[in-house]
Amino acid sequence: MSPMQMYGAMSPTRIHPILSDLHRTPLAYDLSPRLPFSQSATEPALPYLEITHPRLPWKLIIQPTVSRGSTVTVADILAGIHANLRTNVTALEFQMAGGDPMDPGRQQRVTAAYQARCSRIPYGEARNKELKKGLKRIDFLEGVNMFEGLANTKYGAHIWCLKTTALTS
Repeated sequence: MSPMQMYGAMSPTRIHPILSDLHRTPLAYDLSPRLPFSQSATEPALPYLEITHPRLPWKLIIQPTVSRGSTVTVADILAGIHANLRTNVTALEFQMAGGDPMDPGRQQRVTAAYQARCSRIPYGEARNKELKKGLKRIDFLEGVNMFEGLANTKYGAHIWCLKTTALTS
């Protein structure tokens, strides 16, 4: 029996409401009840999730943290997305971004997103340090990096699409 069958993924899977793309305000929830971060991210609970985004050439693989057990929680999703998007981009990955003849300006837009991200850091040592780190996966979102939620896909109960929007001032 596959892990997905063991966790009941053959039935319709729902994402935790705080992670759903159906709400339109980023992470809007009432602070008065118990925080949902330790709750299962899906119903039924799953042992891992793959998160895709149309602007990212990578799948973000989200697994439970050792301390939380064998199912992915809301906290695992949020921390996993953050950690994945803070990963440095290799020269080869950046080169691949420019290899799409249907999108010849991709590298320039990714570079502009990197520069814009670094420019939001106040001048000084912190900005210089971030500039030296180079491109990160988040820069491939081209500034469309505010979390809106996760939407289900037709590819399986464990594959979700990350929905993002541009930062508004």
